[in-house]
Amino acid sequence: MEIRKEDLARLCPRPSRPAAAKIWDDYVEAMTSPAGQALFDKYDISPPLRVCHMMATWACETGGFSLIWEDMNYSATRILQVFRDKGIVTMAEAQRLAGNPYALAERCYGLGCPPMAKMLGNKYPGDGYKFRGCGITQLTGRYSHEKAATIIGCKLEDVALPLNSIHGALIEWEEKKANRLADKDDARAVRRAINGGYNGWENFLFYLGKAKKIWTSVQGRSDAIAAIGDEGSQVKEAQELLTAAGYPLGAVDGIYGPLTQRAVAAFQVSHGLPGDGRITDKTLEALKAFKPAPAVTTARADLTAKDLKDNGSETVKAASNVKKAGAVTGGVGIASFVDFVAGVGAVDSALDQVEKVQSVAGRTNKLVATLMSPRVIITALLIAAGIAIWKWGHKIEWRRLADAKSGANLGR
Repeated sequence: MEIRKEDLARLCPRPSRPAAAKIWDDYVEAMTSPAGQALFDKYDISPPLRVCHMMATWACETGGFSLIWEDMNYSATRILQVFRDKGIVTMAEAQRLAGNPYALAERCYGLGCPPMAKMLGNKYPGDGYKFRGCGITQLTGRYSHEKAATIIGCKLEDVALPLNSIHGALIEWEEKKANRLADKDDARAVRRAINGGYNGWENFLFYLGKAKKIWTSVQGRSDAIAAIGDEGSQVKEAQELLTAAGYPLGAVDGIYGPLTQRAVAAFQVSHGLPGDGRITDKTLEALKAFKPAPAVTTARADLTAKDLKDNGSETVKAASNVKKAGAVTGGVGIASFVDFVAGVGAVDSALDQVEKVQSVAGRTNKLVATLMSPRVIITALLIAAGIAIWKWGHKIEWRRLADAKSGANLGR
């Protein structure tokens, strides 16, 4: 399959910033050149699904074909989010590394993290930064850089050049058997094989959706009106409906990105629909039929369970009866306990036959015998049951009151 500049521009529009635009130009020129096409043919990147998964991977790793070297210039908060698996777990350390790309790379990929350094083949001070993520799939570590340079036949410092970067990425693609995974359209398996996890998962899906619209009609969305990667008036209409329904998604811009997909999935799950994040006819119908809950007024916010009961709420009435049953059950247990402690003996006659087991326990240990007393056991069970029943009733009452205050689930 021929890789064309106009198709790549549809997937990842050319950046406006001069530096990023220059990187984009170099990548696109390399991919569309005869040498680039020869590499795609060599590694059998011709079936549409392979092209889609590969381009989505590359776009995700480079921020839309606009990155060569991994940017290690992170804020402290972002460091804690991204590099927690490297052992950076305190704000103090994150603040020390923030804004210091060299120190952060050494801490995460170099000798500052021995297990990672060993896995990446980083052996010397400075290797963590020198061999940080590079190229169109962000090859990381001395081992990967040296391997790519050896197979390509270039100098180690030239691995980052656009055509060599693409060649190195294809070497990794073949090594990880990604063609087979792409043929199955197994997005998660492709992402894990190349990324080693699911970093940037939502962006990957965004690019994959766009890629499938460009290079293949097989999109796994035959019943979908819109899905991730789509743009246009239908997407904007759905975004407006989702926002009105209380499902925030950022800008209402007609672009079906990760935030829109997440909002759609949340709405679907809340309304008994498959939470696949695609807008189907049923999803759109449910969105149009959805009526937002009434605004919370001062009067509604000050409601009490007694108010609801006085107004005829069957739910609160039933919950009140359950609480009464719990109180009665627990009360019986407490009365039994008081009877036992005070020695009144009102319950003794009902337990005479059962208490024969106490004589057996008494031969072993007086304390154990006392604890095994049927009266003690039954008393404890009654009290526990009473508390459980009362809490059950209280939970029902509390949930109904919360709904009344918020205006949610009215009429249910």
